[in-house]
Amino acid sequence: MAEDTVDSIEVPSPAAQAAASIIDEILKGIEQRQRRRQRRLEDEKGHTVYSRPDPHEPRSALKAAAQTLLTNAQADAISEPVDMRKYNALLVQVFVSGTNATASVYVDGAASAGGLWLPEPWPSNGFVANSSVARTLEVASRFCRIRLANVSGTFNKGEGFTIVVTPYIAGTGAS
Repeated sequence: MAEDTVDSIEVPSPAAQAAASIIDEILKGIEQRQRRRQRRLEDEKGHTVYSRPDPHEPRSALKAAAQTLLTNAQADAISEPVDMRKYNALLVQVFVSGTNATASVYVDGAASAGGLWLPEPWPSNGFVANSSVARTLEVASRFCRIRLANVSGTFNKGEGFTIVVTPYIAGTGAS
């Protein structure tokens, strides 16, 4: 007849349990800081220079919802700020209606929503829109806005320039 044997089980002391709990909390904090650092690298002035998606976030975080900034603008206009803190690129769509409609479209950036607005350094910044067009650009600012200038043409009621933007993360290699 075989004998039943029970190996001894060591129960850690309360002090050892507390130490293990503290170590777990420290490791969780380190992991969270590494994920935040991976998402956004900043230069010495605090401007976001490159953003990467957090691999633990859902894929939908790679692109924000489209935002209509200006609707049927018939004169020079400036949009509300767009929060770009989680994104490094912007899709700008300009929809034009009216007769002989033309305008210059600029993208300005700032470190804060109420900050000093400067043109984004972008080769296509300041493009002329006389028909519906879409442009993409990488941005370095935390906030962006659209500036519509030199508007001309003949507009009936409900016609003008409508501008829709979509912030997203460029260069992720995601499909």
